[in-house]
Amino acid sequence: MKIKLVISFLALSVVMYSCKTASYYFNKAEKQYAQGEFAFAIENYKQAEGKGADAVECNYKIAESLRQTNQLAESAPYYKKVIDAGTIHEKSYYYYGLALKNLGKYYDASQFLKNYTKTGSNRAIMKRAKLEYQKIDQIDNIPDSRTKYKIENFTAINSEGDDYGVAFMGNKLVFASIRGESKTYAGTGSGFSDLYTFTYDDATTKATGFVKKFDENNINLDYTHEAEPTFSSDGSIMVFARSNDGSKKGDKDVMLYMSKLQPDGNWSLPTKLSINDPEAWNGCPKFSNDGKTLYFASNRDKGRGGIDLYSAEYKDGQFLHVKNLGSNINTYGNEMFPYEGEDGFLYFASDVHVSYGGLDIFKTEKDENGKFTKEIINLGKTINTPFDEFGIIFENKQNGFFTSNRPNGKGGDDIYKFKVVVEPYYFLEAIVKGVSRDTTLLIEKAKLTLKLGDSVITEDFTDSIGEFHLKIEKDKKYTLLAQKDNYFTGTLDFIVDDKLIATLTKNEDGDYVVPEIINLEKIEVVKEGEKMPTYSLTKFNINDIYYDLGKSEIRPDAAVELEKVIIFLNSNPGISIELSSHTDSRDTDENNLALSQKRAEAAVNYIIGKGISESRIVAKGYGESKLLNKCADNVDCTEEEHQANRRTEIAVTQVLNTIEQQRKEYEKLKLEEELERKRLEELQNEIQEEEDEKQQEESKEKDAEYQEYLKMKQKMEEMEKKYKNDKE
Repeated sequence: MKIKLVISFLALSVVMYSCKTASYYFNKAEKQYAQGEFAFAIENYKQAEGKGADAVECNYKIAESLRQTNQLAESAPYYKKVIDAGTIHEKSYYYYGLALKNLGKYYDASQFLKNYTKTGSNRAIMKRAKLEYQKIDQIDNIPDSRTKYKIENFTAINSEGDDYGVAFMGNKLVFASIRGESKTYAGTGSGFSDLYTFTYDDATTKATGFVKKFDENNINLDYTHEAEPTFSSDGSIMVFARSNDGSKKGDKDVMLYMSKLQPDGNWSLPTKLSINDPEAWNGCPKFSNDGKTLYFASNRDKGRGGIDLYSAEYKDGQFLHVKNLGSNINTYGNEMFPYEGEDGFLYFASDVHVSYGGLDIFKTEKDENGKFTKEIINLGKTINTPFDEFGIIFENKQNGFFTSNRPNGKGGDDIYKFKVVVEPYYFLEAIVKGVSRDTTLLIEKAKLTLKLGDSVITEDFTDSIGEFHLKIEKDKKYTLLAQKDNYFTGTLDFIVDDKLIATLTKNEDGDYVVPEIINLEKIEVVKEGEKMPTYSLTKFNINDIYYDLGKSEIRPDAAVELEKVIIFLNSNPGISIELSSHTDSRDTDENNLALSQKRAEAAVNYIIGKGISESRIVAKGYGESKLLNKCADNVDCTEEEHQANRRTEIAVTQVLNTIEQQRKEYEKLKLEEELERKRLEELQNEIQEEEDEKQQEESKEKDAEYQEYLKMKQKMEEMEKKYKNDKE
């Protein structure tokens, strides 16, 4: 009987479980989503959709849950489902564009966001989308720095979980990690992060070592995250970030804590810093090099929006005078993980400044007034990727660490080692000169086209004294074209290899400069029948094209010369030419005239067949009317002397001046780019102003609520006082 009851109970349980409806899972997911338990919410939204719940709403909340747990790339397919279904959640378009960027699909991201700005209806979101695609379009313009970073995954310290936020404590590294068995954090579905130490086996090689949990008794707690440690210059003070524990009596959000090193080598019970905003997120602490300033991040009221960077003075054991680092650094997005390097730069991570995607690492420095108003510099593609990079710290001038969640790591967030490699720039500095029969001039506003194979790398124009300065790379075979109206195109082929570098000296900046002179020869246009003038530049000195006796077929040696003509015409697109064909005197005048015309037409047809427009080339046969030597009719000559007369010559008949027009279009384009840059700044300022107004309104509301609270508190105190008086 007992067995039957157990079986019946199990069967009933299975039926009840299988009968859980879509609304059951959806409502459960909604509650978890509202509580920030995103990992659990995702699973229940998937269950709800599988049982017939609104697919758009489920996929939207899955995408949002992934985004809010720093899994933007993984959110892309869910946002796409929502968009394809015709969502009412318009910000899905914006975040889908960001997800594409995070996947490194820059073109797709830019085009998608551009299309959205033409069809969207939410003005605020459309503004951000426009600003974002304009920034994506600027990625290729991120300057290439002399400073490169040789990257290596620090496998000895990383685990299969998240490892991040390195600090130095003597000869040890201190970092945060989610590893081993721990309680589950409902927000991400993973464990809680604790602080760990890493000690090198060999302080010289620094290749391997062992990991140990940091002073468990006072620092690491079971139901909180501990992360982002930083130490005072003397190593006696540690500041770190600790999350709330989820209890109603606990902190509302992440707070900064301080612990002191005790004489027995242990760390004191942490205490909260006075600079915390109890209503906000406070994290990413880092002491300055002199230990007098603590930089940190917070999303407190009256910031610039999102998470901002702040500084606080550290004096006599107190943290005082909190200051926002200003609008040059802080944006409406997130700026985090500050670090002051020995080079005087402040390094930080941002997801709004022009980046490759996610968080990128940037640097800036103070001006003469001690404010961070100088240029914000992206560290470049040797360290930044479409994924997150943050938490940079230098061990010395050449080596350091940072954190990234890029693919092919050991876990989620991994710690990477880097070595700084300062590479010199290579510049081509040249002068363009114009050469004619009597004079040589410096040519201003000549067009320069730098090519790598068939690809155009850059275009520019010479200055007022005919000089130009182009940045090039080592061990690449370049072709430089110099063009000016009424001049033949000059061509320079070069490669900066070790052999050439050995002949150069570095300039004061440590860069190599390759000096060159490009001579452009003045074009002399001839009339029909006139002889081509003799030019001194070898680029146009094409050998005469010869034919066999009585024939018009193009010989192999002639084809070689005609290929030179094709190259010449492609390099000089504004020039038209005449191909004049000539015969020797061994036939009648009529036959020779007809044969020369056939030969000229054969040469022209060969050239046209290689893609040259027939409007740029004319065939003209002159027969035996323009002999080069004595070998006229009835004169005894050798075969070589007769062959000298069987030739095809080239003469320039027309020049279309297009370079000056191209220069004007170039200047117009540069002006448009500058205007677009200003519009981008204006749009960013407009979005920032709207964010500031929003922050102010929220602050006013909170202030009003606080004032109401004070009034109520005062009233309660008065009532309590009256009650005591009455009782007495």
